Amino acid sequence: MLRKLCAVALFALGTGTASAGEVYDKCISDTAGQDIPDVEQKCSCWADSLPGDEVAAYMAIDVANWESEATDVMNDTGASCGFGDAAP
Repeated sequence: MLRKLCAVALFALGTGTASAGEVYDKCISDTAGQDIPDVEQKCSCWADSLPGDEVAAYMAIDVANWESEATDVMNDTGASCGFGDAAP
């Protein structure tokens, strides 16, 4: 059991967390084609404000499944950055 826990911990350390730049790029990609005013500013806010423990989950979301996969924290962060119902 201890070996499994160590392996999981090493995997987590090795994978790292996406940078704010990667989160921003995904946000821009996810919102492409939507008529969102000031999307660059909103994505910058999103990238800077999304809590670190939510980043990996956001990076794994397929934007087509946003409603079923986004967490409450993601929705709240999007709203605070001005996305409203069109969070990234």
